[in-house]
Amino acid sequence: MDLRDILLVLQGEPSDQVAAATAAQLAKGDGAVTGVCVYATPVAPMATSYAAGSAAISQIYDDLQREREAMVANAARLFDTAVSQAQVTAVWAPPARDEAAKATAARARTFDLTVVGRPEGSAHPGLIEELVFSSGSPCLIVPKTSDAASSVSRVVVAWNGSREAKHALDAAKPFLRRADHVEIVTTEGSEQSVTDAQAEALLRHLARHDIPAQFLRIGRHEDDVAGALRRHCAMADADLLVMGAYSHSPRSERLFGGVTQSLLDHASVPILMAH
Repeated sequence: MDLRDILLVLQGEPSDQVAAATAAQLAKGDGAVTGVCVYATPVAPMATSYAAGSAAISQIYDDLQREREAMVANAARLFDTAVSQAQVTAVWAPPARDEAAKATAARARTFDLTVVGRPEGSAHPGLIEELVFSSGSPCLIVPKTSDAASSVSRVVVAWNGSREAKHALDAAKPFLRRADHVEIVTTEGSEQSVTDAQAEALLRHLARHDIPAQFLRIGRHEDDVAGALRRHCAMADADLLVMGAYSHSPRSERLFGGVTQSLLDHASVPILMAH
């Protein structure tokens, strides 16, 4: 799959700027980026509940409207700056007020890849889960601390042999072909252990796609798979982590933790996820 058609989801988050730059860089060449800003209607401060009279209520409404318009305008400026610097084909989609996460996931089904900044607030609950779990398209989640992915040279692929891992690997092939160094890693003692024969078959499959890679088994401490992956990415100086998401349901991940949710919350590198 080529990354010809990328959806950029902006949310009014600190990570939007890096996400916009990343999407634009990935589309350089023959690609195109469509930007959309999803936002929640601003909530009026509690003190305004004491406002009396039509003039006061109208002022509150106008203030909230200006706040919304400023957020959308800032997102549009970020988008314009990123795509103009990268000189890529770009489309700015109409802003979507209070767009449900399921509707954003439906948008993503007509794109090769969705790029979204990792949210830090609670304005868009469930957005990442829906994009990864329901859209059927791969999703690149970018933390605000990362650099724009102009060159993804070192990639770590988390592999446990699952269906989700297979989908993530297939989605990552455009990145893997561009990379200088690819590591396929599995954690020792995981529920779905990978045999030597399976590892050899996987490396052979990648080689047939002109992707040289090495297979590594990494240890984990106190069953902390997410921590082991984060530490390995740091040691490998990885630019990207690829992983299958949600071997269990998103609900159980949120309730009980889990590798997916832990990495979403704490990873310092962009994560390419697919389900």
